[in-house]
Amino acid sequence: MSSEPPFSRIAIVGLGLIGGSIAFAVRKAWPSVHMVGIDRAAVLDEAMARRAIHAAGRDISAVAGADLVVLAAPVRQNVELLREVVAHAAPTAVITDVDDALLVVDEVADVVGVVFAEVLEETALVAMSKNQSKSGNRYKR
Repeated sequence: MSSEPPFSRIAIVGLGLIGGSIAFAVRKAWPSVHMVGIDRAAVLDEAMARRAIHAAGRDISAVAGADLVVLAAPVRQNVELLREVVAHAAPTAVITDVDDALLVVDEVADVVGVVFAEVLEETALVAMSKNQSKSGNRYKR
């Protein structure tokens, strides 16, 4: 794994099994990356207590300033959240999801005029998460 992180600030919308696993994997590989989590209060409290994230946001505006925004909520919720994310994300931010329903999200992205990038299996974040699954992490793509 490269010692230089590909992003300096990552926002994860949805800190369930997949989003939380990504947060832990990033923190382990690149401790200098600032992790922001967006979810319900109870979930954010747990993520902060476990040090999965540096900052908690109850509002989607917390994605502002992130180099990478990961939509890790349920598929339909991700589709609804995309418009809000685009309104708050930096124009240069990479926005991706963890769903296999990317075609639905791509259609919404066309409507809001953004390029929606899928994190492919070869990228560091997914590869890192898959490597963690060997050590007991339940995250699977």
